Amino acid sequence: MLDQIRHYLRLRKLQEKRRRARAHQISGTWSALDKMTGPGEQASVRRVVLEGENEIGRIDFEINQLQTDYLLEQARKYLIPVPDAQGDEWIEVAFGAWALPPETLADLRAQIRKERKERWEHWQMRLTLLIGFGGMLIGLISLLKK
Repeated sequence: MLDQIRHYLRLRKLQEKRRRARAHQISGTWSALDKMTGPGEQASVRRVVLEGENEIGRIDFEINQLQTDYLLEQARKYLIPVPDAQGDEWIEVAFGAWALPPETLADLRAQIRKERKERWEHWQMRLTLLIGFGGMLIGLISLLKK
């Protein structure tokens, strides 16, 4: 449970960082366009756009790595088969780093949810029986006290 919260907070932080980088890129593009006086200054606008795209791409890479690492950790925890490291499911994202594509992440996430649900249903049935048994005991004790 704690690892889910930790993952959620890291993901939210990266998503907010991406949103700020995108807003900064847009404002930088508009300010560069406002300062543009001649056709030769188009390079400054392109530079601002490329810098923003590089920053957003780097953050997207971090998000993808975070998601991949977390889901692989959860899959191993629940004994769900993970894609083979030598398989075709992996994509190279940057600088020799590998990650799972969104479709494979979605499938893995669905399998993890299914396994969690099955485990919870296992305990939920026993918990319901235990609560019912406890209620029966309380009723029996109150009946015997009278």
